[in-house]
Amino acid sequence: MASQINDEIIFLKTVCEVIRTYLDIKLVFIGTINLNKEIDFIAISGITEILKGIKISVGLELPHRQDTAKIYGEEVFNFTSFVNSLIKTSCAERFKKYNLSSMFTLPIFRNGKIWGILSLYHSVSGFFEDDELLREILKTISSNINYGLEHIELANKERELTQLKDALLNNANVGIVMLKYPERVILDANRTFAIMLGFEEKREILGSKIREFYPDDETFERVKKFTEDIIFQGKSVVLRNIRFVRRDKTSIYVDLSGVLTKVQDGSYYVIWTVIDVTERDKLSEELKYQESFDPLTGLPNRMMLERELEKAFLRAKRSSWLMAIAIINLDCFRMINEKFGYTAGNEVLKTVAKRLQESLRKTDFISRFSPVGDEFAIIFENFQDKEKLYIVFKKIERVILEPIALKDNSVVNILGISMGVCIYPHVQFDNYSEMIRFALQALYDSKKHKHDRANFWTIYGESISKKENHFQILLKQEKVMVYYQPIYDNQTSSIVGVEALARLLDKDGTILTPDKFLLKFTHEDLLELTRQVLTIALKDIKELEKDGHSLTVSVNIEPGFV
Repeated sequence: MASQINDEIIFLKTVCEVIRTYLDIKLVFIGTINLNKEIDFIAISGITEILKGIKISVGLELPHRQDTAKIYGEEVFNFTSFVNSLIKTSCAERFKKYNLSSMFTLPIFRNGKIWGILSLYHSVSGFFEDDELLREILKTISSNINYGLEHIELANKERELTQLKDALLNNANVGIVMLKYPERVILDANRTFAIMLGFEEKREILGSKIREFYPDDETFERVKKFTEDIIFQGKSVVLRNIRFVRRDKTSIYVDLSGVLTKVQDGSYYVIWTVIDVTERDKLSEELKYQESFDPLTGLPNRMMLERELEKAFLRAKRSSWLMAIAIINLDCFRMINEKFGYTAGNEVLKTVAKRLQESLRKTDFISRFSPVGDEFAIIFENFQDKEKLYIVFKKIERVILEPIALKDNSVVNILGISMGVCIYPHVQFDNYSEMIRFALQALYDSKKHKHDRANFWTIYGESISKKENHFQILLKQEKVMVYYQPIYDNQTSSIVGVEALARLLDKDGTILTPDKFLLKFTHEDLLELTRQVLTIALKDIKELEKDGHSLTVSVNIEPGFV
């Protein structure tokens, strides 16, 4: 346990040093809450004198509670400019002395719960408020701290598991059995071995063939080959994780090590030491599961995603087919947590995970991208064109946005989703892991354009398809009309030409003037408007010429049309 604490502290101090060095932060610290509801500073980098004598508490009833600690009660990210908010506190003079003007505080999660905080201080007012990308980077660092802590914890569990295994090998009662080869008949055994196999006394197994206790021929033959290649040659090697079947048909896992004692009349006699490692095997499997799967949803985690992405990438290169990774974010998920509570929020995440598993192909790899967030990632393989992929995307949106009934009979509606996609080989890169970075960039672009995007997804390297407004739709439907303003020649007192004026005909018959629609058009829309006005005006002029009228026509041309 002591080594685990030291490893964690070194890791957290390193994180603080890196943040301070690369972001030019005045002060950064990581803290946890103690039994007195006060924050203990466990890793600090920067001007440490600032924190001497300062108490930060999360108790509402305590007078020295600071804004930094609010995230414990609210579980949100918090940034503040000190110029206005801290000038009235007892810390004001100290922050002025060290020229601190802004802060950013983030929660650090562990095992799905808030474990501590990451707090940063800068000399520039509004430093964190004005830089959304910086805040996203810091949120990612906060999530990665969780990964680091979990990795250290798993490493220490594995170390403890190794120590436990060594203790079993050296001190515990073990099974001992003598076999005669080639028949592989049990000549003798101790009671411990008999109990391992589900018997009370060793006499119940004497004379039995050891094949009775192997689950299949494959395992039986594997041990036979090991015996002939290793044991009969006088070598000593442990054969691990061999499955035996007990009397009651349950399974145990054992480690085997054998010694050749004698060879007589063509028979070999081997004494085997048998160690029951079933619990170790279960713990090992549990650790592997924890390392690879999200505990809330049961989906593979990001570590498994990256492993599978590498395999999928190699398959795509070898087979010359399309593959893609998509990262999905539930829009405004924080509002669900705030309205219904975090238990309901977790229930929503589990429901979304289940719906994705049930609606997609078995070959589509689905994972939870963030252990504490609302992002999911999917790997799509072996599809022929993007159009087929778009059909799947629309299905994903449909199943996710269906109302979710909670256990308390309340109903949650997810407001929307955003998704970033990277498709291979449409995007070239040196390393498969770059696909994740490109998909995240596409996700951020999609979220920025929630108000005007045509689709909830954005594909990296492609322009975002914008949603058409009412006036753009009328233009697309060629509802353009041309009114003509006469041009008079004062000398001849006659009409010598006309000016073409654009109008739009609305579906209810209303004639829309340019002041209603011009500002709603893009440059491409104005080029199309110019084309339609010119087409109509030239056609009308020809009709007038047939009647003997010779007039000029003036048309406002959008720059770039000619």
